[in-house]
Amino acid sequence: MNLRLAAALVATAFALSACSGSDSDSEGTATVPDDQVIQPADGTPSGFTETDLGAVSIAVPSDWDKQPEAQPADNITSTVWRGQVQDGIATGGVDVRVITDPQQPADKAAQALAISAMATLGGRNIEPQEIVWPKASSAYFLEYEAQAPIPTASPSASASPAVTPELATRTLVLDLADGTQVQVTALSADSQDVPAEVLSTVVVKAEANEG
Repeated sequence: MNLRLAAALVATAFALSACSGSDSDSEGTATVPDDQVIQPADGTPSGFTETDLGAVSIAVPSDWDKQPEAQPADNITSTVWRGQVQDGIATGGVDVRVITDPQQPADKAAQALAISAMATLGGRNIEPQEIVWPKASSAYFLEYEAQAPIPTASPSASASPAVTPELATRTLVLDLADGTQVQVTALSADSQDVPAEVLSTVVVKAEANEG
């Protein structure tokens, strides 16, 4: 991709895709606490478009562009959307990674993501939070503000070569009952609310709990 913001998003998610097995063998049925930091959405938000990715579905802002599906490893399928482009820069995006036969359960994978984000994207004091997510055997949530260098649109001799905007970044890591792991990372340079709103639309499909 030629957009730095989307590239940063993918780099963050890829940090744990090679080191993510879930040992849970039952469908999660616990009730989501009312005070949980992120709540599943009650339907598709206005202005969002839903996409079924097999293991999960997700809804994203309708003006985000879906990129060609990628397979960074044999057991990983990555689907990326990027937000509107301003001066050649994507203002937001999301990367959904479906991982079959993961190397680590959700708690370890979430911790690996936190460590990678702190080391590479300037995230600070990131602590994965265990949460409850419908039909997931195990679920973790990360929230932080990352800094990713983005070149200025029209650099000049007197201009700073890069700006480092704060990116509201939110990640959901889910272990499903069939052994699949799903990692969703959303970020935005414009709004603190959009990444969490995108994650809130993630729905574990019934098919993922069969077999």
